[in-house]
Amino acid sequence: MLRALHVRDVRVSVIAPVRNDRLVDHASVQELLAAMQANETPDGTRILRRFRAEMNTLGVSMDFVYWQMPRKWSQSFGPPGHRQWRSIPAHIADYAHWIAAELLFARGFGLRPAAVELTNEPDGGWNTFFTPRQYGELVLRTRRAMDENGLHGILIEGPGTSKVHSIGPYLAELISTGRLALLGRVSVHDYDTIAFPAPAGLSGLPPGLQSRLGTLPIFVTEFSSTRPEWRQPPYDTDLSERGGAHSAADSLPYAVSVAGEAVQLISDGAASVYVWQLEDPGWAHDSFGMLDVNGRARPVATALASIFATVPTGATVFPSSPRRAGLAAAAFARGGSLMVVLVNLSDAPRIVRLDLYAVATGRAAVDTVTAFPAASAKPGRRYPPNADIPLPADSLVLLRTRAG
Repeated sequence: MLRALHVRDVRVSVIAPVRNDRLVDHASVQELLAAMQANETPDGTRILRRFRAEMNTLGVSMDFVYWQMPRKWSQSFGPPGHRQWRSIPAHIADYAHWIAAELLFARGFGLRPAAVELTNEPDGGWNTFFTPRQYGELVLRTRRAMDENGLHGILIEGPGTSKVHSIGPYLAELISTGRLALLGRVSVHDYDTIAFPAPAGLSGLPPGLQSRLGTLPIFVTEFSSTRPEWRQPPYDTDLSERGGAHSAADSLPYAVSVAGEAVQLISDGAASVYVWQLEDPGWAHDSFGMLDVNGRARPVATALASIFATVPTGATVFPSSPRRAGLAAAAFARGGSLMVVLVNLSDAPRIVRLDLYAVATGRAAVDTVTAFPAASAKPGRRYPPNADIPLPADSLVLLRTRAG
């Protein structure tokens, strides 16, 4: 799957086996590291070494995520049965030391991430809730702990809020305190398709924010399609469940929707996008995986591969404008060739006017390269540079310019 999608980065969690009751308050990074190393197991060591070898073989870069502050240093809130967690400010420094120790522990197995998310979705309490001010303090203290322990080359990416439209207060705090400079990347999660017309992309960013980020790239470290229709007929199982005779996760419309969201994010300026998720884990009950729990590829994997196995690495992105509900589009240029990706996320056919005279002077034709579903367009079909391109409902097509 990683090869088929031309994956360059994966987001993973590597956590040392230390129980909460073994953590010591106000311990140094080295003391926490010693506690982690004392709890190593042969099975855990074998898993980490195999994982390192697999990543090295694939040439895949890693980003780490630490899901939550250890429960010992956080506080529960909410009614019984819906317990959530918030950080205890007095232990933010402890958590920063813990993260640095975890990174050193992983480095002992040859696992060195390019970047790390300090917590998962700080805008909610399902992992650990941090106010924007507390998150800024966590960034400051963690960067300091990392630098003091020889981890200068690992970037911090954040804040990694659960939705694009939730990122504003966190970035505003980092900007106002000067701590934005401590980030190497801005990260965010895109589940905005619940509230925004699909494809949502980065439309939830506060106006003018991207210009205030300077050269910081935006990494979308989780995204999927969470449209309300996945919980309605004809589907009897949505993405939060498994099984069913008509699961949304196994449907062609869901596959096209995720592919369209990926294209829109890239068109909106995202430097990298991470689909949630690679495979359904055996211990969970959701069905967001491109592979199901038995390793079977779902249609969403085929839809994404039809784009990312074809668009050349290192291509320059030309965004689509203006935005259209139910339609995602982007153009990619590399080596004198222009590739156009069109995705129709709606349940009705559409006609898209292609005008390549504006961007590809001297190009006389454009050929269909691939499509999803495969029967929705015939590979090799040639159009003039100002053609009307038919897009069946829930489909995508890739076109490439050809001189002639």
